[in-house]
Amino acid sequence: MKILLVYREQKLGEEFNNKFSCETGVKILKGDICSLVCDAIASPGNSKGDMGGGLDLAVRKRLGPGIEDKLKAKINSRFAGRIPVGEAVVLPTGDPLIPWFISAPTMVEPGDIRGTRNAEKAMLAILGEAKKNGEIKKIAIPGLGTGVGGLSAKGAVSQMWSGYKKFKSFGGEKNANQI
Repeated sequence: MKILLVYREQKLGEEFNNKFSCETGVKILKGDICSLVCDAIASPGNSKGDMGGGLDLAVRKRLGPGIEDKLKAKINSRFAGRIPVGEAVVLPTGDPLIPWFISAPTMVEPGDIRGTRNAEKAMLAILGEAKKNGEIKKIAIPGLGTGVGGLSAKGAVSQMWSGYKKFKSFGGEKNANQI
C-alpha cells in the first residue's frame, strides 16, 4: 500500500520529511487532500461522525453530504453511536476518483488532545482498516490532531511515525486498542 502524507503548512511538511522521507511506499505531498486522485482519503474526525468543520467539512463538500449520513449510520450500527479513538470506519464514496473514505477519530469530542497518544492510535487504525479493505492501494493521510486537537506538527508527526512503525511491525493485524 502506498501512503501519501499530505500537508498545507510548511512546518508539517518539514516534520513529515524528517520522519518519513526514507520510507519506501511513502510520498509526502503539499496540497489539498480532497483534490487528489487516490483509492482513499483519511480524516481524523470526532467519535460521533459530525463533519461540520475543518477537514471533515472539506471532505463532505468534496464527496457530498451523503458521506456524513453513511458515516453516522455505520458508527451507530457498529459502535452504538461513538467510534472509540483507536478504531476506524471505511466507507465507499461512490466517487471514482476517491472510492473510499476512512474516518479515524483523534478525539471523542472536539478539543485538545495534547498529552494523549490519540494521533498514534488513529494512524494505526487508518492503516489497519485500509489493509483489511483489500482494495485500497493508495491512501492519502493528513496531519492527525494538528487542528482542533492542538498538536504541534512535531508532536503529531512523532505519533504518526510511531503508529506507522507499529503497523509495519504487526503487519497490520492489530488495531490500536489491541496493543
